[in-house]
Amino acid sequence: MRHEVEYFTSFYLYSLTRGIEQAMHSHAWPRITRFDDRWRWIVTSIVPRFQRFDADAPLAETSLRRIFAEARDYASTPASSRGHG
Repeated sequence: MRHEVEYFTSFYLYSLTRGIEQAMHSHAWPRITRFDDRWRWIVTSIVPRFQRFDADAPLAETSLRRIFAEARDYASTPASSRGHG
């Protein structure tokens, strides 16, 4: 999990750091609901992180194994034990 955090991105964190220059030029606060703001974040933050993650086959495989194990465990737990009663 620790290595997976390196691939995390947040629109608002991006906006306050790397996206602040664009906000200053546009004189408008970035909004995730605005297509241009969201697209800039996707292209400059999400895509590069995904490409690095995808290139790290052992990490991707480990992550998928963990996801499958959690899904298997969840599926094998009776609904009454999940706290949704």
